Amino acid sequence: MERSLRSPRKTVERRDATEVALTNGLDGELTSLKLRNSGKQPFGKNLIPSKKTVAAKAEARLFLEKSKNDANATYDIQVTRRGKDGKETTVEFVKVPLANLKSAKLVEDNGLAYVSYVTADGKEDSTKKAAQAQKQANEQVKKKTDEQTKQVEEQAQPQAQEEAYDESQYYAVDDYDSSEYDAAPEEAPAQESAPAQSADNCMTAEPEWR
Repeated sequence: MERSLRSPRKTVERRDATEVALTNGLDGELTSLKLRNSGKQPFGKNLIPSKKTVAAKAEARLFLEKSKNDANATYDIQVTRRGKDGKETTVEFVKVPLANLKSAKLVEDNGLAYVSYVTADGKEDSTKKAAQAQKQANEQVKKKTDEQTKQVEEQAQPQAQEEAYDESQYYAVDDYDSSEYDAAPEEAPAQESAPAQSADNCMTAEPEWR
């Protein structure tokens, strides 16, 4: 299905397309808007022209080519919102019956993103229930993932403790009593032996009186 987004001033009547007046009810301007059939990947191309944005509270015209096969189809909308601080965030709206709408408004309330709309026959409704169901499903998936991650970490801890070693087991030094280790006796210095004397050279000193 062909899709396009235009400003109201550039609206051109198209008998072969469904026209939806789409209002940006988010806090910030839209730099990107993409569609896909609900639950199918991937999202299509950005419908907002390059270097253009949809300001907060501004209205644009969304055109969807008419098709008998898509009469009851629902769509997911993905937008990129730029806040006053310049930061961009992605917001998704699920199961929007665009082909049967006259007007629609993007809404975000307490973290819940949904579309309030008016059908072609004037009935007011929204995708709030679908958004709540999707949020709960996402939370359950996150909870399950967190539990699995926690189990893996808990199972890894005992193994890590077993593999860790205590340095004292490898570098223990036994206490000892210094008295048990006597210093080795020092060797006595070698004494020079006196020259051998014979009877011939042995002299008796005479007493000297003074």
